[in-house]
Amino acid sequence: MLNIWQNYVILYLGDSFMTIYDRIKDLRISQKMSQTDLAIKMGYKDGSMITKIESGKVDISQKKIIAFAKALDTTPAYLMG
Repeated sequence: MLNIWQNYVILYLGDSFMTIYDRIKDLRISQKMSQTDLAIKMGYKDGSMITKIESGKVDISQKKIIAFAKALDTTPAYLMG
């Protein structure tokens, strides 16, 4: 039940409470891109680093934020919220 409530709050508030990691995942999914596809665009060998980034286990540098923005056809400002 709590999970349903959390999803409702996220939908109701839009992306106001989304982290950079959430935005990266959301954009990747909305563009029907796999983690492996994004990894290749970012220069990683496989999707495991994207999994770590999207889960917030790895911090990303400003340089990588710019690269993610380019790979996901958005702006660094949008990713950073």
